[in-house]
Amino acid sequence: MANLPEAASGSFLGVRRRDLAMPLTLVGILGLMIVPLPPLALDLLLAVNVTISLVILLTAVQVTRPLDFSVFPSLLLITTLFRLSLNVATTRLILLGGADGTQAAGEIIRTFGEFVVGGSYVVGIVVFLILTLINFIVITRGAGRIAEVSARFTLDALPGKQMSIDSDLASGLITQDQARARRLELARETDFYGAMDGSSRFVRGDAIAGLIITGINIVGGLIIGVAQEHLSLADAATTYTVLTIGDGLVSQIPSILISTAAGVIVTRAAASTDLGGQVVLQLLHNRKVMVASAVVVAALAFIPGMPATIFIGLSGGLFWWSRRVRDVSAEAGGEGRREGGGPGAAGAPQEEPPRGSAQGIERDLEVPKLELNVGYGLISLVQSDEGGDFVSRVSVLRANIARDLGFVFPHMPIRDDQGIGANEYRLLIHGVPAASGALVPDRVLAMDPGDVRRPIEGDPTIEPTFGLPALWIRAADKGRAELAGYTVAEPVFVLLTHMRDVIEREASRLMGREELQVLLDALARRHPRIVDELVPAVLSHADILGVLRALLDERVSIRDFNTILETLSEAVRFGKSAPYLVEQVRKRLAPAIVQPLRDRNDTLHVALFDDISVELLRGSTLRNEVDTRLALPTAAARSLLQQLARYRSLSEDMERHPVLQVPADLRYPLARWVVLQEPRVRVIANDELPRDVPVVVVSTFHLDGARVETPPAAAGARRTTS
Repeated sequence: MANLPEAASGSFLGVRRRDLAMPLTLVGILGLMIVPLPPLALDLLLAVNVTISLVILLTAVQVTRPLDFSVFPSLLLITTLFRLSLNVATTRLILLGGADGTQAAGEIIRTFGEFVVGGSYVVGIVVFLILTLINFIVITRGAGRIAEVSARFTLDALPGKQMSIDSDLASGLITQDQARARRLELARETDFYGAMDGSSRFVRGDAIAGLIITGINIVGGLIIGVAQEHLSLADAATTYTVLTIGDGLVSQIPSILISTAAGVIVTRAAASTDLGGQVVLQLLHNRKVMVASAVVVAALAFIPGMPATIFIGLSGGLFWWSRRVRDVSAEAGGEGRREGGGPGAAGAPQEEPPRGSAQGIERDLEVPKLELNVGYGLISLVQSDEGGDFVSRVSVLRANIARDLGFVFPHMPIRDDQGIGANEYRLLIHGVPAASGALVPDRVLAMDPGDVRRPIEGDPTIEPTFGLPALWIRAADKGRAELAGYTVAEPVFVLLTHMRDVIEREASRLMGREELQVLLDALARRHPRIVDELVPAVLSHADILGVLRALLDERVSIRDFNTILETLSEAVRFGKSAPYLVEQVRKRLAPAIVQPLRDRNDTLHVALFDDISVELLRGSTLRNEVDTRLALPTAAARSLLQQLARYRSLSEDMERHPVLQVPADLRYPLARWVVLQEPRVRVIANDELPRDVPVVVVSTFHLDGARVETPPAAAGARRTTS
């Protein structure tokens, strides 16, 4: 305990030193403009300037993404200020001590002035101007423009990226912590490119300032040498100009390094390797390019006057490298296969395991829950890199279904199937075809809603989702078709609509233990006690999964998973049979079940069974301890099927949901029967209707084979339920 104050004091001092380092550095940089420095100190600072610039450039080359070097904009400003301060310090030494010889400004400036440019101030001026122009016109201007465009594009893309994060969070694809981290990363990216846009102005200003300072130094040196030191014009020009050019070069070289680093940073895209690795992978690993380059370079050797030895040597090197590329790729691919199938270190393409191997058999045995197969003519529609936006729309579809049903459908691989037509597609669930259709990629689908004024020419077809007659028309006729009254849809939209209908209809087959675990994990983060008390102590995963599948079979949203589990925890005390648990959950969710079935006037239109048919249904219901099912006589089943089909068609024509209202004891077995025959018809119990919902009876079913009887006052008749 006696050493605790000392440890705390040491830690405090360490933190203070770290916090004060940058402010003291900035004060010291500003002090260089005021305090005279001896030549030795100036040599040290000039060497530090070159070293820092080199370190920054190499760091920019090594980072895998720009945000890994997010301090660069601030560092750019500090190094620019440091160089300008050194320019002031060197100017002071050159003008005050230039008459004493070229060693007056230090060894580094003298070496750059004498050795690098051969002691000729004319050569020095030319070299300096060339470097300045390269830095100012080429590197700095280009990097500044790229930074400006990157900042603008990043800002324009910000709302879309934020919506994407919110969509992934709402659909359960990411957690709150992951969403928070993505938003922070997005804010950092926006701030970084905005700072780079501003800091690029400092680089350009530094290049201009270096040119002006050099000109002022030459003029000032000539005036001082001739007027004050009484040197001849030639001697003054030789001494002061050589030193000034040396100073300009020793300043411009670090400036070029920093400008190059800025250009490298703003032109980098996020990647898994550094710049050197990307250059090698993308530039030097194409064998055909290497061979063609070797042939062209070899041809240059035969031009009269050309150094044949050099070009032949370069051609031989390229040819050797082309052979080496093939060997490296093969070795990398082999290593990748030995390590489990990833791409090799040299970027070799991943190869599928042989069919006879263990990996190949394992791959063939794996059956995806959901899969889309397309003919080769539809590849352009489903691949983003060929101009389509299908993949991004599937993400939106996943989010919409998650919001409506509370269910996130699994990953859907897309495969090119040569066994189907070129313009056909097939949606498979657990490897079994669930739906199929055909599209015409370069046309649009026109559907007649019933009020088309002027028919339009096209190829007749059937709309795949609702089975309605439609036309494939030319894309150029889209506007004319819409003016004529047609409902027009792009091929991608037709496919997505069909997919949504199939996924919602087959959601119970897609709902598995993994999807259930995602829901449980998400709920456990918000309400841990509910999950801990119920699963698996009271109800197993299989019990909960059975309830969820039964709800999804009837397109009941399971988004309110918290209420579902609370209801199950209360109901399980009185029974654990699936019919009982499902009906108890439906009673609790009744307002949410009925709400989407109302029409625009918040009215619910229903069909009923007459009393004789109700008794027939009760007599055909088979019950045991675990299940309840309906076993209708053949005549009654045929009659019910016909009436359901007519009722569904009538409801769809009038833009209503087909709803069948039945007594509570018949709802579960009848719903299981109806969902297999007419999945669009919803079956609700009398006690599921909220008291404040207006109910209109539009049809009455009779199971003796008679037609649907529509009461004379069906349009206005109302049935009070309790």
